Amino acid sequence: MQLDSQTASKLRQQVLSMQVFVGAMAMGLITLGVVVTVVYGPAELPPAAPADAEAAPPAANAAANNDGGRVAAQVALVLALAALVLHRLIGSAVCSLSTRNLPADEPAAIDRLLRGYAKGVAVSVALLDGPAVFCLIVYGFVHGDRWLLAMAGLLLMAVLTKLPFVPQVEAWLADRLRAAGLRGMG
Repeated sequence: MQLDSQTASKLRQQVLSMQVFVGAMAMGLITLGVVVTVVYGPAELPPAAPADAEAAPPAANAAANNDGGRVAAQVALVLALAALVLHRLIGSAVCSLSTRNLPADEPAAIDRLLRGYAKGVAVSVALLDGPAVFCLIVYGFVHGDRWLLAMAGLLLMAVLTKLPFVPQVEAWLADRLRAAGLRGMG
């Protein structure tokens, strides 16, 4: 896609801003992960319920089974899986909203599309970041199962897939402008 120098400069600045945002969110997750795993270590799992747990009082059974920690871990899993699906759907929906009723002026259309793309990236990253933080907190302070750490790592990888690059954004812009009939690009 051939852009004039001013539009190309604006595109590079917008992509750089998105890269800084995604990088900062990723670094926040990495920092929290290091603090939780290295400084605090995983939460200690309570000992298994004794064989004669039936004879123990109910309060002792609940403490031994760590029902609250298990529930928190299950909630973290559900939130993480939902985020992995929803970040694609909602992020794409936010981007597609910017393509409605584009102005006939191509520079104005490009500006609007770039803002929409940035909003889509921000929404997607935020949807992934929250459950990742929750997984790390549950791992470090509530329920130390390692799969919580793995789930946070998976969410971090999904955040990093949102890191935009100029050629990728240019191709997205070209597709949207072509679909709107504003430019016949080859």
